[in-house]
Amino acid sequence: MSEINEPSDYSQPSMQHPSINIDGLSTTRETFLARIMEAKDQDRGNATAEIPRIPKTLRDVESIKDFYVPEVVSIGPYHHGKKEEYQRMEILKIRMARKFIRHCPKNINDVYKSVATVADRVKNQYENETTAENFQDEKFRQIMFLDGCFICQFLCDEYFGLSTMNLDDIDAVSVDIMLLENQLPFEVLRTLLGVRFNAGDHQALVPVLAFVQYMSFVPPAQNISDPPMELVSDQTPVHLLHIFWKYVAYRKGGIQRRSVSSPEQEESSNLVEEEDLGDTNIIQYGANELKNSAIYFERINSGGVTHTTFQSKCISGWLRLPQIDVDDQTECMLLNLAAYEAYGNNFITNAADNDDKFAITSFMFFMTELLGNSEDVKVLQAAHILNNDLESQKNEEVVKLFREATRYFTQDNSVQYQKIRKEISRHCKDRVKIKVGTWMDEVRETYFGSPWTVIAVFASALALVLTAVQTYFAIYPLNQNRE
Repeated sequence: MSEINEPSDYSQPSMQHPSINIDGLSTTRETFLARIMEAKDQDRGNATAEIPRIPKTLRDVESIKDFYVPEVVSIGPYHHGKKEEYQRMEILKIRMARKFIRHCPKNINDVYKSVATVADRVKNQYENETTAENFQDEKFRQIMFLDGCFICQFLCDEYFGLSTMNLDDIDAVSVDIMLLENQLPFEVLRTLLGVRFNAGDHQALVPVLAFVQYMSFVPPAQNISDPPMELVSDQTPVHLLHIFWKYVAYRKGGIQRRSVSSPEQEESSNLVEEEDLGDTNIIQYGANELKNSAIYFERINSGGVTHTTFQSKCISGWLRLPQIDVDDQTECMLLNLAAYEAYGNNFITNAADNDDKFAITSFMFFMTELLGNSEDVKVLQAAHILNNDLESQKNEEVVKLFREATRYFTQDNSVQYQKIRKEISRHCKDRVKIKVGTWMDEVRETYFGSPWTVIAVFASALALVLTAVQTYFAIYPLNQNRE
């Protein structure tokens, strides 16, 4: 990316809102117009960094700022040398790089040259004021090489079960290398792993994909053992967090747009599409309220958060959601994914349409609506959709987690979730459907809630049938019928 050298009397524009110094309007027309175009180009250069910085507005929020800053290891230029805590891992990086090179068929000079070529090409993926001003080309190449070798060896050690790091460090590094400001261009990792395994992507990138599956709060689809190669086979991902985003959004089963699964659902979807999706009369319901309105929850076993659907049937509704495992790392992952959608949005590729570009943020807001209190959490737990693996094990903490994760982001009014909200709202306003559905639930719970009640119901029914038969033959004996 070429840089624009601005006149010395021209103030530097900020990333979000470039300012144009309009003092001295007596300058020539050519100078005046040139300043406008320079400001525009400079703004575009900052805004299109594929690995963006977290805006100061988020970095200054006391309750969440630590979720964007690496704890033990800095990757890339943004946090390089910023904390003393990172020095221990800088020493470990050298050992890990040496270990990685020893497993490569090429010598260290050849491997370095391969990375240096890529580094020169990907330098503009970072914001210019960080890489251009603070790091000369050779220094930047060294960072790409050392950090790339460290990540690749870490992933290989974890995949093959050869890690000698303690568990606390493994957990900390696993989170740190997924942070938005701590990303390395994926082309660097692809190059190093290709050299290491001397093979194509299918073999070389397996450790990466296994790690993404391990870190995901949306667990792998059932009965799937092969790595999800579709995450890296279509186009080159931007970085690890981008692969993680694609996995959570779509999961195993194909990176494609969710489809309507039945004619009834398609008809309902078309009805909603004809209406104003911005209708302010849409009521938001918690999971427990939906359960009391004859809406059932079903876990989908293939597909990510973009495959959330709602279907209203004759006397009931079905809300289908992916399984979510909430642990002590989930909030950090959600916040970094949401920040990537908000500030790296132009580079979220393979989204089937623009609606999917905010897939994680939209899902976070929808979960916040469903989880209003601990009773709502219990409803989703009973449906095997939500697992509470937090250290505290308190359901109130799950509610708080989603509420805090969405507090500093703007709801984007995703078409997908607006449709779902509208369909749910329409279902819940149908009093007849709710009454019949609730009555059926009560019957099911009372008479078919356990094996013993089922046996009792069938025994009672059999007794009634036998009594009726006995009464019939008492009134109409067989001998009388023959006469």
